[in-house]
Amino acid sequence: MRGARKSFIYAANNRNGFLCGSAIADAGYCPELLLLHPVERRKYGDEIQSVFPDTSVVEWRSDILPELQNVSADVLLSVNFGFVFPAEMLSLFRYPVNLHTGYLPYNKGSHPNVWSIIDGTPAGVTLHLMTTNVDDGEIIARREVPVSPLETGKSLYAKLEEASVELIGTVFTELLTGEVHTSPMPEGGTFHFAREFDELCALSLDETVKVGDLLRRLRALSFPPYRNAYFMEGGRRVYVDISLDEEEPSL
Repeated sequence: MRGARKSFIYAANNRNGFLCGSAIADAGYCPELLLLHPVERRKYGDEIQSVFPDTSVVEWRSDILPELQNVSADVLLSVNFGFVFPAEMLSLFRYPVNLHTGYLPYNKGSHPNVWSIIDGTPAGVTLHLMTTNVDDGEIIARREVPVSPLETGKSLYAKLEEASVELIGTVFTELLTGEVHTSPMPEGGTFHFAREFDELCALSLDETVKVGDLLRRLRALSFPPYRNAYFMEGGRRVYVDISLDEEEPSL
């Protein structure tokens, strides 16, 4: 059932925020306000603004609540936004929505693409209603993404970006004009903190590990041009990436 078009605020960062914003603009929608990271933490800010050149921009800060109260919006959409919205902000919106690049309830928190490879948990993207708990709340829609044995952290992240754009281009645009149906967050799942990623990057030359486990770890951490996995040699870090290539099938 179609209804009046809902207004929304777009809180975004990083390349995925830009790509999803482009999908929203291509569908003919424009936010009432852009909410961006502070300049020192902002990525793809200029690109996001270029998608919505006539939309006012507000930078995230602790005392931003009055500015959000002055904007009449039904929906808050967060894509790769690195700040947790407090309850008083979430209460301003009928639908506070987050796009998480993980297949919830698996891999809540940091670096979901990495942990899907490490733990063998499902990968995907999820649109869900936000609560004050990270990556929690009722689910609007999910899309699972297959993880191949040759997947790296970078290649899987690219797949998650593609799935994000698809989900935004269909489900979110439908949300703006139709009814919003949700389902409870499934029980169980996993959660990972940023510090776990930092610990994962530090390779010990004295560690005994199965080859399969080491390969999964190096695959997950390979994300050029970023330098993630490393070991110490002569007091200096030596960085490690992995390159995988599959043999062509014989005729």
